[in-house]
Parts: sequence; structure tokens; C-alpha cells
Amino acid sequence: MNEDATLKQAAAMAAKMANYRLHANCLAIPLLDYFVAEEPPNPQTIMVAKYNAFLEQLTSDGFVKKEEFEQRVQLIIENAKKFMAQHGQEDVDKCFMFYKDHNNGIFDFKVYVQDMILPMQGKQSIVRQFTAFFYEPRYSDLYQISLGVGPFQMPTETLKLGVVDLENDRITSILAEMFEIVLRDFRYK
Repeated sequence: MNEDATLKQAAAMAAKMANYRLHANCLAIPLLDYFVAEEPPNPQTIMVAKYNAFLEQLTSDGFVKKEEFEQRVQLIIENAKKFMAQHGQEDVDKCFMFYKDHNNGIFDFKVYVQDMILPMQGKQSIVRQFTAFFYEPRYSDLYQISLGVGPFQMPTETLKLGVVDLENDRITSILAEMFEIVLRDFRYK
């Protein structure tokens, strides 16, 4: 590839990344109490906020046609499972599960629960994350809003992989309540 083509490709990618942020400016992203916004790690990440072991994040997956939304979500999930398997995660099908469809009066969300088992200091640590995918119709963008907690060192029997037990699992119950607030308050500016 010649230098002009490389420069054009870099400029096109920079414009595309800037559009992610410009499009997201039309969204009022709820920040949970006590969460502090941090510098996003990459251009597709619109917002990152932390509080203790909790992490809230909004990410753009770019343009998508409405009729391709569900296929794109499945592709993202399959890619996440492949990434997890390549990094030592076992039983990835149990670690990424559909939770529910949710509508806040503005957006339709597809909500998933993801468990990640990470080796830390010779022990297994668990991160549990709720992720909602939604289609933003003004610009035809696909977004992911997520709220996760961890890593915790605990037996997988305590936080049952592949199971959302809001009655007996306090961590998941609190996380689900917090995520419900995020989804409820997500709207246009």
C-alpha cells in the first residue's frame, strides 16, 4: 500500500472513530451514584466509570442496519466467546447467557449476563457483568452498555456460572438492581 492510501485509510478511520463520539453526544448516559468517570481506553469506548469493584461502560460497535441488529449482536457474543476461550476460559457457553429483553420506553435492550473466570495470584477470580445491546435509530448505531463487578475470589458454587439467581445470590441481585437503574435512565438528551 502506498503512503497516500495509508494516509487516506488512517483519516477515514479517525473520522469513523470521531463519529462514534459525536453520535453518542445525543445520548444522556446515566452515571450511577458514587461512580467516577475515567478516560476511555479506546475510541469505541464512549464512557467508563468506576466505583470500588464496579465498572460501568458504554461502547459503540458502529453502524448497523436495523434488520441486521440481532445478527450483529450474535457475532459480538460469538467473538467474545472465542476471545474468552483463547484466554483460558472454560465452558464459554455457560459464561455468556441471554437474560431478558428490556424496554425503557425509548430503547429496546437485549440484556445478557457474562461471567469471566480469571486466574489471579494462583486462584480463580470471577467477574460478573450485565451487558445490554441496543440499536440507536437516529444514526443507526449499535451500542453496548455494561455494568460489571469483580474480580472476586470465590468458589464458582457461590456465584453459579450460567445461572442468574436473584433470590439467593446477593452479588447478582445488587448488580441487577443497579443495572435496572442504568437502563431505566438511559435516554436522549
